[in-house]
Amino acid sequence: MELYDGRRRPTGTRAQALRIYVMSSIADDYEDFEQVANTLEKWAEEDGLQFVHNEILHALAELIGDGHAQAYLLSERPPHVVVADYSEERGHDLWFMLTAEGKQALADLDAGPSGGSSG
Repeated sequence: MELYDGRRRPTGTRAQALRIYVMSSIADDYEDFEQVANTLEKWAEEDGLQFVHNEILHALAELIGDGHAQAYLLSERPPHVVVADYSEERGHDLWFMLTAEGKQALADLDAGPSGGSSG
């Protein structure tokens, strides 16, 4: 996978590109859906692709189901971070971040077929 301007340029199918965009957007910090969508839409446009919000919500659901991402509720008061059950209906109210497993999966994608860990 090619890296440019500090981000990953996905190769493969449209669905694979969407998954990589979502993973990249939540790799380093908690992000709410609006931040994920805005970042992803900018990257996709630069690559000649376009995704609607329902596709992004579904990709988040798949990543969470695979154990690669987690949904959270964030608060100014303790507890500041609470793991949340995800549903696409609640997606706009939650925050997201890759899990350790998701970060490793993204690193493996960056390494390409000749590198990465064997899991």
